[in-house]
Amino acid sequence: MNSDLFYSILTLVVIQFFALLTPGPDFFFISRQAMINTPKKQMLQAISGITTGVLIWASLSLLGLSKILNTYPAIQVVIAFFGGFYLLYIAYQIYHSSQIPPTTAQQDIPISDDNLYFKGLMINLLNPKAIVYFIVIFAPFVEKFDSISLRALTIAVIVIETFLWFYLISIIFSQKQLRNIYTRYQQKFDIASAAVFALFAIFLFYEFYPKFLQLIT
Repeated sequence: MNSDLFYSILTLVVIQFFALLTPGPDFFFISRQAMINTPKKQMLQAISGITTGVLIWASLSLLGLSKILNTYPAIQVVIAFFGGFYLLYIAYQIYHSSQIPPTTAQQDIPISDDNLYFKGLMINLLNPKAIVYFIVIFAPFVEKFDSISLRALTIAVIVIETFLWFYLISIIFSQKQLRNIYTRYQQKFDIASAAVFALFAIFLFYEFYPKFLQLIT
């Protein structure tokens, strides 16, 4: 690997890292799952769901997604609204769980192996901000690589970086001290988490509503 290629990939790793640092639905989803002491197997499935979403968007961005969205701008608006409603659904689930005593919730609401993977995947796929990132920043950066193998390598690097980042987040927020604090103020934390997801949804509706009006007028 020559030095120019190495520095190009390193630059993209740094850009991706700062993108991951920005708290979003993915971050709040994983951190909350860690604080409620989700078993490691299910935690890895939640992280894998988010990582799969990154893999899909990264791959699509190199297959001409920007051209498709420019030709059919309604697609991004539809994704935004579906994403908003899904975030509201997650907010409702969290708020509903906050009204159930912890012992009852643990007995009556078993964790589904597929459920957390699907939730992580949907939270990432239905985030229009992810689309913008991969089209505006990622795709132009990677398209300068002529080799398909180099593009595949770049995608693999950011996918692995994303997985490791959220795995680190899950470790940090699963520490006993943080879980004890969460347990002590569980209802307040859950209501706050529900509010955060609802605010993300409202922000999506607010941002894409003018584009929706343009499409129907």
